[in-house]
Amino acid sequence: MRTPFLVAAAALSAACTPAQDAPKTPLDQAQQQADAEAQIAAHQAPMLAVLDSGNTEFRAGRYDAALTHYSKASTLDPASASPYYGVLMVAQKTGRSSLADSATRMIRQLSGENAVGHADPAATASPHAGVIPSHPVIKPQ
Repeated sequence: MRTPFLVAAAALSAACTPAQDAPKTPLDQAQQQADAEAQIAAHQAPMLAVLDSGNTEFRAGRYDAALTHYSKASTLDPASASPYYGVLMVAQKTGRSSLADSATRMIRQLSGENAVGHADPAATASPHAGVIPSHPVIKPQ
């Protein structure tokens, strides 16, 4: 009497155990996406803090200090175009056209755009190519 019960319990246990090579569920994929986004955010956090300082200096009209912060931000995350938007703003406010041209070139290169503003499929050198963080950057006027 016990043997059929044990056999049935073993069969049920085997049937309910997930296979090792079971396909990923949408929940697993969502968790992987969330983990990847958290890693990117953690990587960008120091750069975003310095970028915020640059934006504060820019709004206060302290353009040299802002430029210092934007330059530091660009070294903290070389794959981000965001600091170069700040450099471009400073260059436009201070009339430094060669600096504005350099910043524009870097923005296009890092955001994956070619010289006429179209997406450049060859610009995939960095893992964040074409991605500009959702950080509130002051847009040039």
